[in-house]
Amino acid sequence: MKKVLLLAAKMDFARFIPLGIAYVAAYCEREGYTVQVYDELPGTHKSLADTLRTFKPDVAGISCMTATYTKACQYAKEIRSVSPATTIVFGGVHPTVATEDTMKNDFVDFVVCGEGEETFAEFLREYGNSSNYSSIAGIAYKKDGKIFVNPKRELIKDMDSLPVPARHLFPMNYYAQRWNWPRGYWYKTANMMSSRGCPYDCNFCGSKSMFGRTFRAFSVIKTVDEIEYLVKNYGFECISFSDDTFAINKKRAIEICREVKRRNIKAVYRFQLRANTCDEDLIRELKDAGSIHIDIGAESGSDKILKQMKKGITVQQIRDAIATIKKYGIHTGVTFIIGSPGETMEDVEETRKLANEIDADYTQFFIMTPYPGTELYDYAKENNLLPDTLTYDFFRHGGANLKPFLNTIIPPEKLVKLREELNGSFSDKIAKNYLTQPKFIQDLLGIFAREPMLLVKFTKEYLRTFNFGNALKLVLPHKL
Repeated sequence: MKKVLLLAAKMDFARFIPLGIAYVAAYCEREGYTVQVYDELPGTHKSLADTLRTFKPDVAGISCMTATYTKACQYAKEIRSVSPATTIVFGGVHPTVATEDTMKNDFVDFVVCGEGEETFAEFLREYGNSSNYSSIAGIAYKKDGKIFVNPKRELIKDMDSLPVPARHLFPMNYYAQRWNWPRGYWYKTANMMSSRGCPYDCNFCGSKSMFGRTFRAFSVIKTVDEIEYLVKNYGFECISFSDDTFAINKKRAIEICREVKRRNIKAVYRFQLRANTCDEDLIRELKDAGSIHIDIGAESGSDKILKQMKKGITVQQIRDAIATIKKYGIHTGVTFIIGSPGETMEDVEETRKLANEIDADYTQFFIMTPYPGTELYDYAKENNLLPDTLTYDFFRHGGANLKPFLNTIIPPEKLVKLREELNGSFSDKIAKNYLTQPKFIQDLLGIFAREPMLLVKFTKEYLRTFNFGNALKLVLPHKL
């Protein structure tokens, strides 16, 4: 039986499993393949090379985004060096939207485009039997020095046909530790998805490249079964839903809440919702089910910019959504994006004004980045808004050492300073929330006791920036 190694190229060490390869791993196991996951984490004792030598995989599948494509290529290069006979398959959003470019890499043998479960499994069935991959929808391959990209595969219609993610293949002692998610809280938090697909058309979002614009959901029972499993088997205290549009089907969202209450599951929840779906009936049900935090992608305080982004919401809907969430005592998280084409300093000031007005518990600003596969990227290329020397390493919208590259009215250097200033002005509120939680204080002191130098680094960073979040980032990757 074929042996399969799966890897996700990651930007950081957040305590969320990479759900994409976890679903693919579960599907492959169900098909009878022997599967391992290589998951690079802080303090990882077994290197990729060690894993390759001991496991000897026939196929290695690497998932990546644009921001992690370089890391994925490094993995591929190491695999080819240590285990030359291993076939290398790329998947994820970047290989899906930049398929031919990805296939030009000498270390990449195949690309799986879009949802990977059915496509990768069909590839594995064919792999080793013949060299004819032309009938496999959703795959790209090389033959006689040429690149072939097959037609797209239809999206998975019956979501309940998928197995639950193969969390047992991951180091769950790491992922089941408490950390700073939801923002401002300190829980053992699991990530999960209850649906795929978003019918909206934001010009900066690449999600529809993977999951399409048709909303497809797991059943209420299967969704709540997974919640119950995570709580009972791994001791998770909080469930964070990664759905793009969890409440697009309000009836289903409410049914999930009521099933959670019926089973009396001892957990709290974090959701991300669109502002135009936050009506009072829904928020009341989410609160009754145990919701403690709701994130809203506000993006801008300017209706002009929201319209340009094709966000499908208004500033007033953002105000109303936050007010409704606060009414029920649920913490609010709001994200904004600055640096859109055509955005002026006046527009940014409208965003600042809105952020101050709604006064969310957690506020975060990002810089607009035109990722491949988005309408914004196509617009930027057509209008010569991208530099000639652009590489994939520049494609990040958050984090440290950002280097914005989109040619906009506000210069890149000013955007970086603006973002730092805006984030800094809202950081104290979230810091104070952590400091009210005994488990957070207990865990932080435990880390410092084991690694005193981290206390020095933490203190220096806080005194340098007066940003508690930045200082905390130096500590969180370490085991508790």
